[in-house]
Amino acid sequence: MNEPSSDKKPSGGDSKILIGRVLKPKGIRGSVKVLSYAQSPETYERARVVYIRSEGSWQPLATEKVEKGRPGRTQTVVVAFRGRNRIEDVLDLVGADLYVDKADLPPLEEGEYYWHDLIGMSVQTEEGEDLGTIRGIFNTGSNDVYVVRKGGREILLPALRDVIREIDVPGRRMTVRLLEEI
Repeated sequence: MNEPSSDKKPSGGDSKILIGRVLKPKGIRGSVKVLSYAQSPETYERARVVYIRSEGSWQPLATEKVEKGRPGRTQTVVVAFRGRNRIEDVLDLVGADLYVDKADLPPLEEGEYYWHDLIGMSVQTEEGEDLGTIRGIFNTGSNDVYVVRKGGREILLPALRDVIREIDVPGRRMTVRLLEEI
């Protein structure tokens, strides 16, 4: 299970994780279209409550219904919130970032990592060469790809066992083996 793929390390306090941004109302019954940073709509369904930051405090929104976006489109979900049943009830949410409590994220299998744990991590080769920092992650369908930047240089690293040699989450460091160019 993977999470945020933004170009910056998501923030929202230690217990909140950024999972999406409200794009616009969807229909007239209070649903909203959300650009999801989560790999699966399951993140929204499991949480049952998402949060927005409003006037310096967290405002909880109980999710009532979550629908996956159309295939082939940007990664979107449609979310309806309890008590917001009309388009007028969700206009204030447009542009808002949505967060969940870390505790509401599904458990990971061994060897799996949340994107929010990897973004901002330093990357080095097995020989100790500093390649930069993970600035973003995207999924190709077959595997994730880590976007590593240092200065004006950008490297795309496939999340494959032959490439990713070690991930040290507490130490915020990833060790990689670069593939030879063809």
